[in-house]
Amino acid sequence: MVSERRTPEMLVVLDSDPNSLAPLTIAQRYADGTVLLTAWNADPLEIEAVVQDSSTAEPTISEALQVAAQRGLPWVGIRRDFAAPEQLLTELMIATARHSHDIVPGFAVFLADGQPAPFRRILAIVDRSDGPISGLLAYAAVAVADTAGAQLDILIVGDADENPHSEDELESLVISREQELYDAAVARARGEGLPVTWITAASVADLWSVVADQLSQHDYDLVIDDLGDVSLARIGVKDTASGTLADGAAGEIPLKLLTQTDVPLLLVMDEIRLGLAPPALLRAGAMAAIALGMVAAPIAAAAAAPAPATASREHQDPVGTLIADLESALGTATEEEAEARRAQDADRTGRGTSDDGARAQAEQIVTQPTAYAPQAAAVPSGSEQAAVAAQSQAQSEDKATSDPKPPEAPKPPKPPKGGATPSQVTKAEKQAAKDKAAFEKDKAQKAKTKEAVAEAEAARAEAEAEAAVALADLEAATLSHTEAADHAAATLAATTGVAALLPGGPTEEQVVSAQLAEQAAAESLAAAVASGEEVLAALESTEQALAEEQATLEERSEQARETKAEYAQSKAKAEVYQESLAETRQPPMAKGTYRLTARFGQTGGYWSSGVHTGLDFAGPTGTPILAAASGKVVSTGYEGSYGNQVIIDHGDGYQTTYNHLSGIGVSVGDKVSTGDQIGKRGSTGNSTGAHLHFEVTKDGKFIDPEGWLGW
Repeated sequence: MVSERRTPEMLVVLDSDPNSLAPLTIAQRYADGTVLLTAWNADPLEIEAVVQDSSTAEPTISEALQVAAQRGLPWVGIRRDFAAPEQLLTELMIATARHSHDIVPGFAVFLADGQPAPFRRILAIVDRSDGPISGLLAYAAVAVADTAGAQLDILIVGDADENPHSEDELESLVISREQELYDAAVARARGEGLPVTWITAASVADLWSVVADQLSQHDYDLVIDDLGDVSLARIGVKDTASGTLADGAAGEIPLKLLTQTDVPLLLVMDEIRLGLAPPALLRAGAMAAIALGMVAAPIAAAAAAPAPATASREHQDPVGTLIADLESALGTATEEEAEARRAQDADRTGRGTSDDGARAQAEQIVTQPTAYAPQAAAVPSGSEQAAVAAQSQAQSEDKATSDPKPPEAPKPPKPPKGGATPSQVTKAEKQAAKDKAAFEKDKAQKAKTKEAVAEAEAARAEAEAEAAVALADLEAATLSHTEAADHAAATLAATTGVAALLPGGPTEEQVVSAQLAEQAAAESLAAAVASGEEVLAALESTEQALAEEQATLEERSEQARETKAEYAQSKAKAEVYQESLAETRQPPMAKGTYRLTARFGQTGGYWSSGVHTGLDFAGPTGTPILAAASGKVVSTGYEGSYGNQVIIDHGDGYQTTYNHLSGIGVSVGDKVSTGDQIGKRGSTGNSTGAHLHFEVTKDGKFIDPEGWLGW
């Protein structure tokens, strides 16, 4: 069922092209009234509308937005092919920068052609990758969907930790300056029973691919996007939108919607910053709510008054511009805004929809937020409750499989098969020490940058204090100059014409004195202007420096997080390798220092039993003998035919014996690790030459050392 609430009047640009009838169709379908800006030679249509002839043969976008601003109309309709897409968007931004003011701080521009269908399903796009949700866009989307009785899908793209994944986290969408509009959108949706689906997707480099995928799933009758985070003041001054329409910029999605689709587009011109208007009123916040129907009492009276014509920036008073720039830089709130906020708070309290209340009621308005799921089947459009319930259930069922998986934690390190060797342990420990040094360096850089951020914040605070003083001096100097100029003019006027004939007129000295006072006031004002420009430049410089230091801090914090993770991983690896050393088995002599001259089980007359009971490692006398595994020394000394001998117990019934040593380097009771030197090769005892006779026993019985070593 279409809501009885309709949008305010809409200005429609009606030129000689038949496609200009498309936005007129939208206006007649959904707006309370229509104002036509027509070509001066066009035949008038027989419709109920206020008609205003263009000042030229064909209307321009700049003229259209100027007329809309003068009439207090934020809703504007223009045919999609009024100009090439890049030119169309550029002219919209330039015209918005020039003609918006405190009553109409932005415009909601319908771009359509052909025969636009009734709005049954609407998609609103909110990119939060580099900023918070636009309350103005959310409210505009709810207002249009409410008016049309349409199903509303709000696609939110942003980092996973920013997006809401449960109703309790909807508060993360709100920041103070947009809170009133967001809460008003929630309250209006609830009050009208409007079906709203929040669809979330993680930040991606190619946002258009996400939008295009969503468009392919459903037949949308309208797409709503905004041009937020655009410095329209600079665009207005330079008459260029260079860079704004590039890939990844704010205008990328509107441009691609115009060039690659034919769906009607509602473009919300948001975040407008102009020099002379009071800074708080230029914010797309409470004042923008007037344009969309959320009117507080004192603001409503101002909105009902005729909108003042706005002067172009090139004709504005430079002193007034400087004062406004200082106020904007300082974020000075005006009394009008404070009164408006008090009225809005009272209004919300009377309705029982405070900030917390509106967010608490969101559970009854918005279906459960789900992750972006391109594979999900399309749900039939419409406002029937059964369809909405079915859609909500389908999204809940898809959530388990469609939620993006969090990054996998690094797998815990494992030692090499058979345990780490001492050289592997040493290498792992060196890498851990290297990673620790890198982490400590990054941590120190981070701490140093935090100090720089604190210094930059202090410098900015000092610059703000100086700017506040300069602003007060400038305002006082402006007032003094105005009073002095008025007095000088009045004094001079009293000496001319009929006034000169009256008794008691000013003397020539008084006229000169008044003129000198005006000159002195002008000089004081010039000095105040120079000082104001200087402190404003200093404030902007400190703000830029702070932003740069904060960006550097973020980079170094991320770097420190990465090196900390690397250090934790390499430290864990070194510890695991060290622990595994107890299980490691290795030859009793280093590689390249021996040759095997006899193996286990060989027979012959060299051995008293006729069978060789170990392995013989031949080589030069004095070569280090190493513990083949970790264990405890249980015997050392001269053992007859074995010569100098060391026996190590390894537990579980295993012992290793090292014989014919030229020197013994351990004592009974010593605990040794794999690879520790325990003696030197020799030829003591029953030996035919320098070699190590190495034996392994299990529960007192000889076993093949090669099998035990894993050879």
